Amino acid sequence: MQAAFVSQLPSSPPYLFHSPYRNFNLCPHCAAAGKEPTLWRYCEGFPMISRSDGATFHLVLADRPRPYPAERRARNSRYLSLCFFYQHGLFGGIRSVIVLMEPGKSDSSLYRQIEEIADLLAAELKQCATLSEITGIQRPYHCSPRISCAQSH
Repeated sequence: MQAAFVSQLPSSPPYLFHSPYRNFNLCPHCAAAGKEPTLWRYCEGFPMISRSDGATFHLVLADRPRPYPAERRARNSRYLSLCFFYQHGLFGGIRSVIVLMEPGKSDSSLYRQIEEIADLLAAELKQCATLSEITGIQRPYHCSPRISCAQSH
């Protein structure tokens, strides 16, 4: 497994993915391809976070944020793991990416921080068609423009 670590992103949102398809349960990408459009997740207890360009891919938060590491002796972990599922038209099946994040001490809620991560991953999918299997993201988002294209193949 290769990991890509984000160290710096612009603080303004040009790196974010802008689409009318956000936080949906029925995927426009799958519906357009004649596939089952209902998105599946492990946990329905956290709000839906999903992205699509409507034609080539979708990305969905598959589970609620979980402490990392998850061992009992790790007590108060300062990291969270996020599991996203994605599907891209260039590849057959559903793939996953695990994001390790340190929740920021900012005015943004955890939900909004995860939405920003989804935007970042969707922008990467739009550009590269694939993601690293494990990605680390630190707040504040200050990083280079690419997080996984060069490392994920």
